[in-house]
Formats: sequence, C-alpha cells, structure tokens
Amino acid sequence: SEWTEKPIDICCQILERSDIDASAVNDYASRVSAVLPDEAPRIVATYLRRKLKLARQQAVEAAPVLPEDPTVDQLVVFDLYNKNKHIEKLLESETNFYDLPAIAESAPRSFLKQLWSWFIDIFQQLAQNPHRFVIGYRDDYSLSTDLDGDSHVYFEQTLMNSLQMAIKKVTESDPDYFLAVLEKWKNEDLLVVQRLFAKGLLNFCRDQPDLIFEFLCDDPRRLKLGDRHDCHLDSKNLIEMVVPFLDSIQRLQLEKYIFDWSYYYGNPDSDIAPSRLDRAKYDRQYHLRLWRSFPKKYRSPKLKRHIEEEEEAFPDLQDWDIGDIQMGVIGSPLSMDQMRNKKDDQVLKVFSEVDDSTGSQHPRDQMRGGIIQLAREFKVLAKQSPERVLCLLQK
Repeated sequence: SEWTEKPIDICCQILERSDIDASAVNDYASRVSAVLPDEAPRIVATYLRRKLKLARQQAVEAAPVLPEDPTVDQLVVFDLYNKNKHIEKLLESETNFYDLPAIAESAPRSFLKQLWSWFIDIFQQLAQNPHRFVIGYRDDYSLSTDLDGDSHVYFEQTLMNSLQMAIKKVTESDPDYFLAVLEKWKNEDLLVVQRLFAKGLLNFCRDQPDLIFEFLCDDPRRLKLGDRHDCHLDSKNLIEMVVPFLDSIQRLQLEKYIFDWSYYYGNPDSDIAPSRLDRAKYDRQYHLRLWRSFPKKYRSPKLKRHIEEEEEAFPDLQDWDIGDIQMGVIGSPLSMDQMRNKKDDQVLKVFSEVDDSTGSQHPRDQMRGGIIQLAREFKVLAKQSPERVLCLLQK
C-alpha cells in the first residue's frame, strides 16, 4: 500500500541514472504490480531503456578500428565483428526478471504502451539486410528473438516471453488496443514483428476473418512468416484457422493469391540455367507446403486436383525446412581447404552468391550456412594462407 505514483516517479528517476541489479528491479516491479499493476511496466521500461543505452555505448567502444593500411587479418576481424552482440546479450541475459510474465499478464496494455517501442528499437538494431532475391521480411538470425512455440527454443527467454504474454492477453481483454498497435506498425519490415502480429491475430479468426484475410493478402511476404524450422509456420497457422470462417469468394481469392505467389522476387542476373530450374522446383514445393494448410473440406475442386498432382510429383516432401532430429552445426558453403584448393573464379562465385544479405542462411540450401559461416572459414584461411587471401582480394 506504500506504493503510489510519487514514490514510483522517484524510483524511475533513480533507475534512469543508477546501475541497479535486475533482480532488485524485478522485486520492486512485482510489489508495485500487486497494488498498481498499470504502473509496474513503467519501472521495467525505465530500467531497460538505460540498459539499452549502455549496450549501445559498449558496442561503439568495443568496435575494432581499422588502421590506414590494414593487414588481411585486421580486415577479416573487422568484417567478422558482431556489432550487435551487446544488444543480443541484453535480450538473453535478463533472466532475473522472473516475475515479468506475470507483470505483463496483469497489465498487458500498459506493458505494450511502455515497452513496445523498446522492443522495436532492439529488433531494428538486430535486423539484417533483406535477401537479394528470396522474399521475406528482414530477419535478425538471432536466437535471442525466438518466440514461444518455435521448435528450436532451448533456453529461457524472459523478455520475449513477457512480450508475447502481453500480446496474448491484450487480444483477449482489449482487442481494440491490439488492433491499434497493428494498424500503426503493420508495415514494419521486421520478421519478428510480423510474426508477433500473426500470433495475435489467431484470436480474431472466428469473429473478424476479414481482418486476417486482409493481413495475409496485403503483403506477399506474409506467406513466409515462420521460424528456422518452418519458414511458413505462422502463415500456415493463420490460413488453417481462418479459412473455415471465410466466405466462398474469399477462399477462392486466397487460393488464387497463393497460386500467384512466389518464394523468389526473381532470378539474379548471374544465374545459370540449372539454378533457375532448381529454383522453380523449390518454388513448387513451398507452394505445396502452403496448400496443405487449407482444411480439406474447404478446398476447391481445382485446388484438390492441384494438390494431388503436386503430392505425386513430390511424394517425400516434408512440411518443414529443418527437422527437429537434424542436430549439428550448419557449415560453411566452402571450407577453408576448399577455398585454398579451388580455382579463384570458383571461390569468388560462391562469395557472389552468398553475399552480406544471406546472414547465416544459404539462399537455396537450408542445411548450409551463409556469409557468416563463410567469413569464419575465410578468417582461418587468412591466418594459414595469407598469400592466398591476398590473391583473392585483388580479383
């Protein structure tokens, strides 16, 4: 009962300029939540804003500086420096906020009002450049932004779980506020944000199917919302849940929309014919995985025939990208030994295909890595065969 707005204001002023242990902040916020639940998120937000500011300062101070005439090793270290590691650590390390999900559940609207923009800042910082020719929102390729229900979440993610709890509860208790957030941020080019919206919209399928229909058809990238296990996971969940509540015209429109959709923006100018043929095959497989989410009783005769034909063409097609049983390390498209022994043009061709936009994911093969893994091997090559690296850099 000692908690009123005035002492909470004083508490926030202290948090703005002092380093306070997260467990202590958790205790303060938890006690406030029991009496003034709408005020507790403000305490947490004040603490986290300061932590984010410090993390950004650490990132600047720790960043390597290139000399005027850098060596190959210095160039490689500079390119491999993860400027976001302090931000990722902030999301992953705040496990002492063990009461935060309960705080979010008690006051979901206040939680989103206080913390949504903070999360957006984090997501924008982590996001990588979009892929050159694969459709999709900007991904961060970070385990720190995995969502509850993703198949590969192996550690506690208190902050992300709390955000999801707030979204879930606000769709139930204050749906208009969720829809207002969606309207304001629906064009945000961030995969994790679009996935959060998709999960929240599951609660609207029965009462507002038109809303989900518009969400799916408004941007082709929304047919590729998912995790690393299944890049269509959230899109398929929405399709499966909303189709029974759409009218017959909308179902046919959604079928046509998916028919016209493509996993790729187009083919790179440097593409060779076999790659284009492979990409056409992959595109058909991605379509089939989306088609399977249509409940059977609502499929049109045309769609039924099409699915039967494609199932016959791809009888062993799994409904995911990477299965749960596939354990191990996603390796580089080229090993250090291959870079050393292959011809220059063969190595440079791989680098042109796996550019900065690929992150840790190969553009065509889910079981091979992208530029991150390739750069690690390149760094090893630079240490063991600097003359080979110099030769490649001069091309």
